[in-house]
Amino acid sequence: MSAENLKLLSEMYKEFRKTLRKTGISNLPRNFSPKGKRKNDKLFRKLDCAVISYLHENEVFDSVRGLFIEGRPAFPGSGIMQKTHIQIAVVNPDCIKGVFHWPYPAQA
Repeated sequence: MSAENLKLLSEMYKEFRKTLRKTGISNLPRNFSPKGKRKNDKLFRKLDCAVISYLHENEVFDSVRGLFIEGRPAFPGSGIMQKTHIQIAVVNPDCIKGVFHWPYPAQA
């Protein structure tokens, strides 16, 4: 995500919070870890999802990409985490040019 879009996301969070308060909702959704999982791995991202959904109600984007840094270090002292991954959500299906499955099925 570009710095410009991160700023927009921050602004949308503030607007989302104001909108909820105006409707009498004081508790924002929150991101949290499931029981028994690492405290820093916020696997349930209800706040992130709500803010991004609010953003899409007010702005037009074809897709959203997010980097999620999760898990334990890959090796001692590493900044690379074992479960780090990228998620992509395509909002506009016209942007999809093809779908590829990996691994490819074995040849018969």
